[in-house]
Amino acid sequence: MPAPTDTARTIVVTDLGDPDIVINGNEIDATVQLAYQLFEGAGLVAPDAVIRFHRTTPACNGYYQSHADASPTVEVCYTSENPQGLDIQRLRVLSHELAHAYVEPRLDRPTRVALLDLLGLERWTGDEWQELGSEHAAEVLVWGMLDGQYRLHDRLEALDRSTLDTVYGLLTGADAGATG
Repeated sequence: MPAPTDTARTIVVTDLGDPDIVINGNEIDATVQLAYQLFEGAGLVAPDAVIRFHRTTPACNGYYQSHADASPTVEVCYTSENPQGLDIQRLRVLSHELAHAYVEPRLDRPTRVALLDLLGLERWTGDEWQELGSEHAAEVLVWGMLDGQYRLHDRLEALDRSTLDTVYGLLTGADAGATG
């Protein structure tokens, strides 16, 4: 499989005082590189995206991250003391938002309904994060890319491994249980 730098067109923009970092160029943020390697390691093509890092949360509507369903733009408003170095929380935030960018254009309505049923949820989008299929889908995708070595939100932790594998399979087309 080609490396994500060969398949994805991603531009990283920061307001952290750094130049734009382009995946297909020479410079790359360690966190972005690792996030894209998660997709590659799972046999998935990382989504095209514009990733913007910010020092403060207003760009993310007061949250640490933001992704509009119809947009390939990911806003990351989590920063650390070393904004260009690898930071696990920033990796978690970025991977989750890239998972949204991966999932949203790939799922048709019947698949979303099936996922909502499996997850015991009623809505794909809305205001209550813990109750939204889109949020659960992003979390399960990252969980699967990390071979189940990812702490899920409490509601998802309550699901059995078989259900999580089935959800991951619906999101990726991979066989259930492929996550190890």
